[in-house]
Amino acid sequence: YTGLRKNELTELRVKFLNLDRTPYPSVELPGEFTKNGEEARLLLVPALAEELREWVAGRGPDARVFDVPTQVVPILKRDLKRAGIAYRDEKGRVADFHALRKSAGTMLGVAGVPTRVRQLFMRHGDVRLTLQTYDDADLYDLEEATRVLEKLDLK
Repeated sequence: YTGLRKNELTELRVKFLNLDRTPYPSVELPGEFTKNGEEARLLLVPALAEELREWVAGRGPDARVFDVPTQVVPILKRDLKRAGIAYRDEKGRVADFHALRKSAGTMLGVAGVPTRVRQLFMRHGDVRLTLQTYDDADLYDLEEATRVLEKLDLK
């Protein structure tokens, strides 16, 4: 739901969570923890914010929100195997930690979120990165595009 990078999740502290912000709670990351060095505000789905509120209850402001292991890949591979999910599928796609960001970007696209908004959400400096790296064209319904053209009834 956030598209946060591994390092950003690792450095995420309770004090960066603004769970009382309205209408949407947020994560406010200082630039020292972002890839481009710029402060980032990410809006949160309210249900996720509520889960985070419970998760961090009783922790101090400087406490880490998550304990992200340095070697996350072996753990991820183990969990994928237990869930019956291939690490690498027949198309060569890899279910690694970075794939979670690609999934976030693709889900926004499939939901019809405009490209510029997706670029901002993913915090990409260049829209080509959003479209060429963080978008899985296999998940789009091309039949829907054809139905839209059909409705135009151009002759």
